[in-house]
Amino acid sequence: DETVTQFEAMLHAGENLMAATRNEVSNGNCPMKRLEDIATLITKGESPGWQGFDYQNDGSVFVTSENVLFGRYEPEPRKHIPMEFHQKLRRSALQKDDVLFNIVGASIGRGCVLPGLGKPANVNQAVAVIRLDQKTAKPEFILGYLLSPKGMKDILGTAVNTARANISLDSLRKTKIPLPPIKIQIELCDRLDALYKAKASITEQIDAICSVRSAFLNEVFQKS
Repeated sequence: DETVTQFEAMLHAGENLMAATRNEVSNGNCPMKRLEDIATLITKGESPGWQGFDYQNDGSVFVTSENVLFGRYEPEPRKHIPMEFHQKLRRSALQKDDVLFNIVGASIGRGCVLPGLGKPANVNQAVAVIRLDQKTAKPEFILGYLLSPKGMKDILGTAVNTARANISLDSLRKTKIPLPPIKIQIELCDRLDALYKAKASITEQIDAICSVRSAFLNEVFQKS
């Protein structure tokens, strides 16, 4: 099948590119940068209840750790806060392509890149906001490192062992990340995205074939 062949070719090319990047990192050709050195903002929000505000049906979108999954933003459950509270928390107002990373509780270590929400948005104290200088760091690449086994080990090793584990913003700021040239970061992320799309296409085709087979068998056995 042509789609399968394309997927295999992209997978091979992607593996070669990742191997070359790993070699750069292991040979010391890839500089290690602190997250604070490639970010324009690393912060977190606050709880509206602490400030005397309640959730409401409309207003600024309020993102909590429930919305931040592994590599994906989940809009449900939807929460909103008054615009007055959003304005009060201007420092944590969200922008498209912000990296969100859960730093408190059971969901610690989950992260995603924020898509465009089309309206003002803010975040609570359990989610760190990492805004990158995109001339040197691609959000999807940095998130990929943070969610990798190596990144998780580096970051979660700093988690405070209290009743609710948490990662401090200072620890996050000092996390060191291998940073290849932006061109390689973009190519890696583009190849990964293409692989996901090709895999989804193959899955859809398999599901369609299974549906036809199931329908055919139902018709055969109904007539027997």
